[in-house]
Amino acid sequence: MENTELKDLIQKSIGGKLNEDEATRLYNWIQESEVNRKLYVKLRDLATLQDIVGLADASMHRKPNRHLIIRISSVAAAMILLAFMGISLWKNANQTDQLASTPKTEDKILLVSENKKTSQTDTLSLSNENGHSEIAALFDKSTNTAMDQPETYTLMVPKGMNYQFELADGTQVTLNAESKFIFPSHFAKDKREVKLIGEGYFDVTKNPTQPFVVETQRGTVTVLGTQFNIQSYPIATRDLISLIEGKVNVSRGADNLTLSPGQQTTIHSDENMKVSSFNAEEVLAWKSNLFLFDDRPLQSVLEELEKWYHVSFHYESAELKSIPIYIKMKRNRNINDILDALAQTNRIKFNTTNNTIKVSAAMK
Repeated sequence: MENTELKDLIQKSIGGKLNEDEATRLYNWIQESEVNRKLYVKLRDLATLQDIVGLADASMHRKPNRHLIIRISSVAAAMILLAFMGISLWKNANQTDQLASTPKTEDKILLVSENKKTSQTDTLSLSNENGHSEIAALFDKSTNTAMDQPETYTLMVPKGMNYQFELADGTQVTLNAESKFIFPSHFAKDKREVKLIGEGYFDVTKNPTQPFVVETQRGTVTVLGTQFNIQSYPIATRDLISLIEGKVNVSRGADNLTLSPGQQTTIHSDENMKVSSFNAEEVLAWKSNLFLFDDRPLQSVLEELEKWYHVSFHYESAELKSIPIYIKMKRNRNINDILDALAQTNRIKFNTTNNTIKVSAAMK
């Protein structure tokens, strides 16, 4: 079956538009091989499939008529297909859940001044609009001049949140969950220097005479004006720099290279940097509040979940960490939806005790 035809059938199954012949063809194709099953998992959007249940429930409560019966039949066809695949992603509404399955809203985005004379911790509003105004107040040009010693601030974003704001030069910064960003109240004349621990997306205001420099745990990224993403979490063994627009120079000691749009480099502490291409949709999915993993090892996927939810994962066997994962879901979903999807499609199971989740191989 051609990929174009396959995508068309999957889209029809999501929209409840498969006829009996199409449902049979798709099911038979999935059953032909393990390769086909994995490709099916890769192409479908589990978040959209879950919406089929809501559509079916709503339809069942309306007064039946000819058009409704046709609609219910098409939804039922899609549901039958899912049943064949063994995808039981939907839990009974009365089922209790002790897991901290969604991000905790009581966690705060913190702005900390490192000047001992004015040491304070301000809780920023979760509203980007209010947050922008509070950050902007730090860059009041009437009180900050190039001759003044700049105030240094640390912005900390907790689990389950993103935060976007604007620096003194107009550069837009978006921080991912569990990230720390250190920046001055105003920049020096010769360069604009900041530090990042975690993940951030930068849309840098162009200024040829004042390079923008981002220091990470393992290297330095220097630009004049561009758009790029940096991932530099302490738990990881590498930094990942992905360029969307413009050019950037990346350096680690004597090793340095220049990236062009569509290229990324990985910085390890003990290896030379190499240039490769990347999937921009996957790299920037977090900015759109999505989990998107395309052939990522299970360990990497679960590390991302740990940044967003208040959970920790423990493996029964180290071999489980390398299982390839294909999944796309919204980050505001209950974590159980994601765990169910992973369990049903990757021969693994999860056992939860409070906020600790044990990962083990499913029984064959």
